[in-house]
Amino acid sequence: MGLSGYAIGYDIFEGNTYEGYTLIPFLEKIQNKFDIRKPIVIVDSGLLSNDNSQALEDNGYQYIIGARLKNESQSIQQQIIAQNYRQKSFYSLRKKVKINDRTRITRLIAHYSEKRARKDVYNRKKGLERLEKRLKSEKLTKSNINNRGYNKYLEKKGDIEISNNYQKYEKDNLCDGLKGYITNSKLSSAIVLNNYGQL
Repeated sequence: MGLSGYAIGYDIFEGNTYEGYTLIPFLEKIQNKFDIRKPIVIVDSGLLSNDNSQALEDNGYQYIIGARLKNESQSIQQQIIAQNYRQKSFYSLRKKVKINDRTRITRLIAHYSEKRARKDVYNRKKGLERLEKRLKSEKLTKSNINNRGYNKYLEKKGDIEISNNYQKYEKDNLCDGLKGYITNSKLSSAIVLNNYGQL
């Protein structure tokens, strides 16, 4: 993808081909086509598995991946939440990742944005209001209790009553405004954020 958002190359694979077998060959094809050195690979959190990031490392690529901070360990989440983001907007820490008996070190960067925090509060409040409306209409069943979207605030009381878990709702505000990035590059936190913004 170029800076203007237009694709500079693509490839088509059989639908049943595992993406782990397509990533490195595609990158090599693009490098040869444009006669460039190894690019820094930038992808959204949902698009790159641990196996793929390991393949990138094994083949000498650097990467920037969007991270789901709420999926991090409790101790890492506590470190991130404990920072004073009024004084600095970035917090960076080294993180060990173990895949198939192999350990690699990556850098986890947490970035705080006041604008993102306002949006997070607004979206969560609207999501809860929609749940409350559906609860009043009695259109929710226990099959709606899952971790998808704002349904994560639902809980079952006894055999038949479904209600909102307001403690879970309040706990989520600790992460308002935070977005995570995982990288093996030596780029500064600000440059990581700027490059991810081009995704």
